[in-house]
Amino acid sequence: MNSILRTSRHLWKQTSGKQSPLLRLISTCTTNRAKEGNQGNQTQDAGQFLTTVLGECKTGCVFAGTGQYHEKKDSDRVIMLQFEDDFLANTPITFFYTNQLLDCCMSDSDIDLFMANVKSNATLPVYNGELDIVNQSTWGYGFTLKPFSIFTGDERILLVQNELVYISTEGNTDVIGIDDISHVGLWVSEEPYNERKLMIGLKNDTKRTLIDIELDLKQCDLAQLTVETEWLMKTAALLCINISRQGNKEAHLRVSPVLQPVNNQWVAMRVKNWTQMIQKNTWEKDF
Repeated sequence: MNSILRTSRHLWKQTSGKQSPLLRLISTCTTNRAKEGNQGNQTQDAGQFLTTVLGECKTGCVFAGTGQYHEKKDSDRVIMLQFEDDFLANTPITFFYTNQLLDCCMSDSDIDLFMANVKSNATLPVYNGELDIVNQSTWGYGFTLKPFSIFTGDERILLVQNELVYISTEGNTDVIGIDDISHVGLWVSEEPYNERKLMIGLKNDTKRTLIDIELDLKQCDLAQLTVETEWLMKTAALLCINISRQGNKEAHLRVSPVLQPVNNQWVAMRVKNWTQMIQKNTWEKDF
């Protein structure tokens, strides 16, 4: 799992009020690591848990990724989902059922090993990505990195594949050629920024809205806005990158002034971190 997904910092969360064996294992991982001989047993227990849980997943595919943001340092919230249909391999599938397999917190240093264990134990395809979780919130949207897609718990909103963009929003489907896209847009309304939209602009001057969020905030400063829209900014940038890599070099990213680094110091700081990740080629292996 690459470093782009580690911009998120997360707290512990139990699923359905019941703590699984792996959750107990991960919660004691840091304190027990210093105790000689414990790490081998923990790794074995985690492997057995993954073998059991993933072995019960007979159809569809598995998602293993992180949440988007939390202020807690050096740890990530890790989410594992099963989709009953592989909507990334089967383009006609736009609706599906999602089963949450795991929701926990682990240290950054353990993420790569955990993801490798998921892939080695799964009999279904495993896709990596990020969910729009902030702090302990539930997730509403997610993306996968390879192939690039945007999804909810029951619908594939977008899939970029074979020089085509497959779109489904509330059951309204469309297939757009890569060369027909002029830009990717991220728009937010005036303060307190209650409306937020992710869109694709086409060369015929029409737009397709992918995500439309309406909140009821009384106030929201630039720092809060940056945290709450970072997943959308990252998704918009990745979508633009994928469109370019599919052959449309002219497509560009448009964002509202309030989300541009020159107007928002918090966005400027995040962009600096993203740029450092790109320079270290940390994104490249996931495409």
